[in-house]
Amino acid sequence: MEKRHLVNKITSFIIILLLIMGLTPIIAYAEEENEAGTIFVQGAEAPAGRTVAVKVEIKDNPGIIGMRLAVGYDRQYLTLTNVVVDSKMGESFCSPTYEKVPYLLYWNNPVFTENITENGVIATLYFKIADNAPDGSYAITLTYGEHDILNADLEEVIFKTESGTIDVYSFLFGDVNRDGYVNMIDYSVFARWMAGWSNIAVFDEYAADVDQDGYVTAMDLTILQRHLAGWTGYESLPF
Repeated sequence: MEKRHLVNKITSFIIILLLIMGLTPIIAYAEEENEAGTIFVQGAEAPAGRTVAVKVEIKDNPGIIGMRLAVGYDRQYLTLTNVVVDSKMGESFCSPTYEKVPYLLYWNNPVFTENITENGVIATLYFKIADNAPDGSYAITLTYGEHDILNADLEEVIFKTESGTIDVYSFLFGDVNRDGYVNMIDYSVFARWMAGWSNIAVFDEYAADVDQDGYVTAMDLTILQRHLAGWTGYESLPF
């Protein structure tokens, strides 16, 4: 009797295990089906006091006619100054003022009979970083509510959303490779960047703009060389 009871318990365990294993792919498949595509924020980086562009993109778009997304951010250190909406999502009704947080990205094409299936950048957000912003990462989030994304049949479409960050960092003028020093390596990296080399791992354009005119040019490279050579009047950077 004990042996038969043991056999029955083992058999029951195996049946339960097989059922669980059989259901797992179904559950995973259902979760994949619920999320049709992805809307995500491309990260960006800049020093404090600068303005940076942050792109919002869509991929694996199954087809929609309308969408409303809430963009969240840290208003203590970030100020939204402009929004450029791409026309690929159809007609946009985004607010021309940017004081409210979250800011709403809004597209609606109610008379469309065919879905929009475009992928790529759908909006570019411009943020001014506060002069006193500490170094660190500041999240740019995307959220939406029930029935905020619809297809031509007025059915809800579920997207996965991915937040991005604006990474704020300090820098030294002339330290284009961000190793904490201004030396011959920086000049060499700068010269190669100007020549169009494609295998440069790090090139900080903010640090390269040593004359602070908003552009990185041969003039900046010349100033950096004169600084390294000890020319009078070029002892400190920025020039």
